[in-house]
Amino acid sequence: MASPVVYLSVSNHQGCDSNSLFDDCDEDETPESRDYANAMRDVNVKKPKGFGRRTIIVTSLVLLLLVAVAVGISLLIVHWVRKVSVDVPATVTPTTTRSMHVSSSGSWATPFVVTSSRLMTSSQTKVSPTLKSSSGVLTPSMFGVCWNGDSDCPDCPAGKSESFTSHIRLGLVHDIVESVNRSQHIMRSIDNKDVILYRPLLILNTTLNYFCCHTSEEKVKILEVLGNQTWTPLNITYDTPSCDLDHNGVTIYMLALLSNSSQDFLFNFVREIESSMRARGVPVNTPRKQQFHVTLSLVNHSFPVHGVIDLIHRDIPVFGSLLFDRFYSELHEFKSSKFK
Repeated sequence: MASPVVYLSVSNHQGCDSNSLFDDCDEDETPESRDYANAMRDVNVKKPKGFGRRTIIVTSLVLLLLVAVAVGISLLIVHWVRKVSVDVPATVTPTTTRSMHVSSSGSWATPFVVTSSRLMTSSQTKVSPTLKSSSGVLTPSMFGVCWNGDSDCPDCPAGKSESFTSHIRLGLVHDIVESVNRSQHIMRSIDNKDVILYRPLLILNTTLNYFCCHTSEEKVKILEVLGNQTWTPLNITYDTPSCDLDHNGVTIYMLALLSNSSQDFLFNFVREIESSMRARGVPVNTPRKQQFHVTLSLVNHSFPVHGVIDLIHRDIPVFGSLLFDRFYSELHEFKSSKFK
């Protein structure tokens, strides 16, 4: 009697032991054996441990490196901006004496004497002896007063909370930015501890109008007035350092004023805006009285105001000029009709 067929089946699988499940041993392979082989492969093939963790660690290190590089570049930029491009000169040639701006119409703010601000002594500054009197004190010469004309908006009553300004942007005007930067370096080298704040260069501006305590309806009309304003573009110049006492009586603003002709032009420009507001039934709650300027810094009463102003004036005869062909109010830009 012949042997069972099972013998052939067993002999055919003798070359396929348990390890052969990972080989191409597919003789008489059945679906059940294939599934079993796949299951055994999943169990026996070991994935590298910690692969995900290593990826996270490497990625984190790369990100930290990028952040460190970015911070380093930022510090270099800040260092470059703050770098003293000019030192207080060892010798100073006196410039032509210029008087403080005075309004013939009496519409500008009146000056006051900052009696509490001390003058610079020889122990407090590195200026040339030609700038000091026989007593060793740097004299204020023609800069003996500050202006008391702060125009900040007050607290507004309910229903009239809209306060905003119109202004000229100066942060991208190279000559003016460089001059302001020089003046801030002079202040920093003389008495940095009594400086409250240096005005950031990128947001330098000159305020034209202070629109204080208006209703929402009035604000809409004011913006319409600004949009309808027409003028012929004109070069305006900043040429005189000065100071202004804040309404709180504590803070002193260090400023650069516009020239007399530029002051007259901008006052006429602002008066036209104020007249147009009244014609539209909008009250002028804060008419312009203070001279037009750019703020350099905020200092306290211990800062040697007059001496530093005198030194800045001698070192920076003119801060710079720009073509006044546009101005801004909040996010709105208003251009001269020549550029519309």
